[in-house]
Amino acid sequence: LFRSAQGASFVHAHLRQSFGGAYPQMPTDGIDAIVDFLTGEEIVCHVARHLGIEDLTLSSEFPFPPNILQRTFYAVIGALLQSSGPQKAEIFIRDFLISQLTGKDLFDVWIVTNPMGLLIEELARRNVSALEPRITRQSSASTVLPVYFVGLYCNKKLIAEGPGDSLFAAEEEAARVALRKIYGYTENRRPWDYSISSQKQKSLKALSSS
Repeated sequence: LFRSAQGASFVHAHLRQSFGGAYPQMPTDGIDAIVDFLTGEEIVCHVARHLGIEDLTLSSEFPFPPNILQRTFYAVIGALLQSSGPQKAEIFIRDFLISQLTGKDLFDVWIVTNPMGLLIEELARRNVSALEPRITRQSSASTVLPVYFVGLYCNKKLIAEGPGDSLFAAEEEAARVALRKIYGYTENRRPWDYSISSQKQKSLKALSSS
């Protein structure tokens, strides 16, 4: 149990440190949502099964309950941390946990019920003038499968555009596009800096907070 708790504490601390550094404009709620997604039972158990960690699991129940498999996975990281140090544990987390974000959109893991409201708050914090949504394009408006494109303008400049099957849906998608740009979590974002010097600093910070 000690190794499992130690591993879980290090994983959470390292992920928060990593994502906080990678996306400094993203609010705490977004960082926490990403960390919760990666450390939840579904993702951890998926990774654990593919790594063969079931073979290391001791339990009277079979199939192994997800919470037991999750604790075993964290215990492996705790053991790695103890035997090989924080840098090796960090590489393990990077290769097998953080990689689970591949192909995931920010709002697949962070459920924002009111993206337009969140965007308005973010712009207000940056002293940006009020948004003006406009229809930029539309197709098949009189059919059962209409498509609308709504653009969001600030100071007469287009900052984001999104599609939807209704004006409301298109406006919300445009807000999500703008939020991705603000937070730096776009599809064409640059890869993280995985240089050794950068990772050593993150490892020490994560270890000290675990």
